Amino acid sequence: ITNALRAASTARTGTFDVVDPIVRDAASDGGSPGAADIAGLYPRRGEAWREDVYEAGYRPGWYLADREAGRVVPQFLHLFPALCTVALWLGGDDGPGVLVLLQGLVCIAALLALARRLLPDPRWAPVAAAALAISPLAIWVHRNTLTETLTGMLTLAAALAFARGREHAEDLVVGAALLAGTAWVRGNAWITAPVVLATLWLVPAGPSRHRATAVFVAVLASGIAVHALTVFPYLHDELARQFARWSEPSGLALVGAFGVGLLA
Repeated sequence: ITNALRAASTARTGTFDVVDPIVRDAASDGGSPGAADIAGLYPRRGEAWREDVYEAGYRPGWYLADREAGRVVPQFLHLFPALCTVALWLGGDDGPGVLVLLQGLVCIAALLALARRLLPDPRWAPVAAAALAISPLAIWVHRNTLTETLTGMLTLAAALAFARGREHAEDLVVGAALLAGTAWVRGNAWITAPVVLATLWLVPAGPSRHRATAVFVAVLASGIAVHALTVFPYLHDELARQFARWSEPSGLALVGAFGVGLLA
């Protein structure tokens, strides 16, 4: 729902940020805190770094970058909602639904081609594709505008490219780019890095392996770097909530905890 609302907002305004006029007007009224003060629903924290950057929580997936101005900014990268926005512009209200349907069809086709290559008897490949098509989880995912739809499509296409890479070494570069591209959709896709790098390490040395490794690291690192600019409010609040069991965490403690988790 959040992706659909963000796409609709961007299609209407042409921007990712929005202004909540009610919060903006309430903040300028100068009323006293209490049940009648809507600004009291969004208490500000005192850290200096938050000013005009991240002043309060607003809704799941959204935060107030500037409470006085009522400026609301979404968390996480905007790639998938932006894709849904383009679908709205091209196909109207049904655009995002058609987009998700097309992604599902590509997933089934990619799995069919992959099964033909990997199964001992390729005649069972349609059964594998049909199993995905009737899977309750796959059906539920592909009837919603979720990032899982695009991530799944890229992952299956990458797996097919890697499988083809055994005969066509240049496809390793395509597979590396597709799989690393999932990090642009979901920032947690960096967990695929050890598996991909181990796979490329098993490939005979040559220009294709080196290019694939370079492309994978570059696309993955750039996706993580861009996500870091929009994901920090979530990480900050989640780590602060975990630390709150013992004491109020310092900024250094939050950074240290994130670093330990990343290494783990």
